[in-house]
Amino acid sequence: MTSVRQDQWDKLALVCARDAHRYDFSSRRGVYPIDGIPVQPREVLCIYNNNPYAADAGLRDDETARLRIRLKAASIKELAYATYPAQSGYTYAMILAISAEQLPVIRESIGEVARESFERLQQRGISQAFVEDLGIGKE
Repeated sequence: MTSVRQDQWDKLALVCARDAHRYDFSSRRGVYPIDGIPVQPREVLCIYNNNPYAADAGLRDDETARLRIRLKAASIKELAYATYPAQSGYTYAMILAISAEQLPVIRESIGEVARESFERLQQRGISQAFVEDLGIGKE
């Protein structure tokens, strides 16, 4: 599929996680293309997440697992995953190989798993103001 080695994908994921932590910290999650990497006929995409849910330490791991299930069902390949900083893993970046027509699936999947997490927090009685402050449930 590509001439990029796995250790290079892993390093790219770590750099993306670090950059999201440093420069996109106020954004809870995001998606952007990574240009210039020879993966044909696919594109390379980064998903990042700066939202470890202080109210529920395991919720983001669960959310990430649900996202991976959706991506795999859509035949979207995960190339690498990393967290930053090493001590806390506050931010993660996931590097994906996608075709152009899969981009809507990515966005829908991220939105769906975030809404599911939002509903779980609401069921636990987390206040609406707190949840909105986390950036959950907003498009």
